[in-house]
Amino acid sequence: MEFTTYIIKRNTDKTVVSGNTIVLVLIIAALITGVIGFVKTATVLFILGVAAGIILFVIKKGNTQAYVLSKENKLVINSTSIELEGVVYDIEKIKDLKFVIHSYAGLRYSEGKSRIYQTSDGTLNYLTFTADGKETGCRYYLNSEKHTFILCQVLQEFYYKKVPFIETDRDGNQTYLLKRLDEKELAAFKTKYGY
Repeated sequence: MEFTTYIIKRNTDKTVVSGNTIVLVLIIAALITGVIGFVKTATVLFILGVAAGIILFVIKKGNTQAYVLSKENKLVINSTSIELEGVVYDIEKIKDLKFVIHSYAGLRYSEGKSRIYQTSDGTLNYLTFTADGKETGCRYYLNSEKHTFILCQVLQEFYYKKVPFIETDRDGNQTYLLKRLDEKELAAFKTKYGY
C-alpha cells in the first residue's frame, strides 16, 4: 500500500505576501490609533485595510491564503520508505516518526469541547521525523475520507512491521489507526499487533 499526497507550503506569491502585510499593518494601526483616542483616524485606517483586503481578494481571484498546496512537491509513504520533496528516507533509518492527523477536506469538526463547528480544508496535518540526525517534516493534505483510509492502511502496515511511530489526533491525543482506545481496547490492539 502506498499513500501519496501534496505538501503544504508557505505561499511565496509576492503580491499575496505584500497585500496581506499591508492589510495587517492597516488593521493594527487602526486598533492602536483607536485605543490612543484618534477615532476618526482609526476609522479611516480600518476602512483602508478592509478595502485593501477586498482589492487583493479580487486581484488574486480569492487565492490569498498564507499556505497553499505545492503541486510539484509530494509526500509518498509506504511500508519501506518515506519520500518527502523527492528525497527518499529508508523507514529503518527514521527515528521519532510522528503523524498528527487533524482532518480531511470537507470534515465538519469542533475544537475541543466547543459547540461551534468548522469545515476542514484538509491542510492541518503534520508529519515529523529524524533521519541521519536531522529533524525534518512537513504539513500534508488529506483530500477525503477515502484518502485518510489509505493513510490508515499504511499505518496498519507499520504496526504489523513494528515500525516505531506515534499518531495523534487534532486534540493531541494518541490514537491507534485513527481511534482513541480505552485500556481494554488498547490491550486487544497490542495483542493483535504483537506488542
